[in-house]
Amino acid sequence: MTPIDIERIRELVRAWPSEPFTWQLVCERVVREIQKAGASGKRWGSDASGWSRQALSGHPQIKEAYDTRKDELRKERERGKKNPFRNRDPEIVVLRRDRDGLRIKIAELEAKLSAYEERFQTVLYNQALGATDANELLRPLLPKIDRLGRD
Repeated sequence: MTPIDIERIRELVRAWPSEPFTWQLVCERVVREIQKAGASGKRWGSDASGWSRQALSGHPQIKEAYDTRKDELRKERERGKKNPFRNRDPEIVVLRRDRDGLRIKIAELEAKLSAYEERFQTVLYNQALGATDANELLRPLLPKIDRLGRD
């Protein structure tokens, strides 16, 4: 599976309209999207005919997107039970879904920015200590400590 495939699958999962939402349905939809893309001349990075639930959930980015969307759908279902008079206007539903998608994207970008800031601080610190090559500059500040006592 290529990085392009992973990103397309993440987008597909994040844009999942509503329940039911299962790994089986995600796998089927991925295969349909790839077949549809093949008919239109677009290429995915690899052949998806053998991608199973395990293959998709084995990629942390896809699994995280799946878990996040599953939680969102569960919360939407609970909110719907609490508010039986919610607005069912299609425009509002689409706008809310778009807004929620943008909020997710913002959260992901903020997490990525935080990781970059941490990496930059590491490089600055190591450079101040006299590191010159890339391996020395990216060396972690402190060793990881296993507080659970596992080997």
